[in-house]
Amino acid sequence: MKEEEALQIVKQIVNDWSKVYINQVFFDQEYGNILQYSVEFSKPSKQKPIPEGTVKVLFDIIQMDGDEYEVEFNFENESLKHKLDNTIRTNMFQSWIDRVLENKHKIKQQLHLGTEFEYTRSVDKKGNPVDPFVPKFDITKMQNLAKEAAKSQKISVDSPRFILTLERALIKLFEEADINLNGALTYS
Repeated sequence: MKEEEALQIVKQIVNDWSKVYINQVFFDQEYGNILQYSVEFSKPSKQKPIPEGTVKVLFDIIQMDGDEYEVEFNFENESLKHKLDNTIRTNMFQSWIDRVLENKHKIKQQLHLGTEFEYTRSVDKKGNPVDPFVPKFDITKMQNLAKEAAKSQKISVDSPRFILTLERALIKLFEEADINLNGALTYS
């Protein structure tokens, strides 16, 4: 199968998926009998001609025997490979794109707090602003880090007993390496 034929197959498939989204098809690579394409779906509007987000779907066109081919695809955020007319009903493709785009918008809204007003929307129980980029459990862990370090440290490296034990271990290690027993180590 030629690259141009596979491109037309992908274009036909994605044009049937949605009449709401526009799409762009890109050739990615060819290896063996597989041609890979990526398709970006977006939904510009008159108010926002530059879309706020896109959804990428990755396609594999697999050349079988003769003129036969198989189509596999997966959405950008999933590792599950779908087969055409096998794992998703045709009328569900647009809702899958909607769901991925909606999730992206939610994340973007949570992460992009451009004004002071937006920043102050994230507050704790006492009404103090909370950094939305650091989850609460991480803040708690950082506050308790010194306590946890003190609990986990069982040996005080400043104690005379530890220093004596370390000194004995180093002397024993040196004596095992000193083959000539002359108090010096040779290069070998």
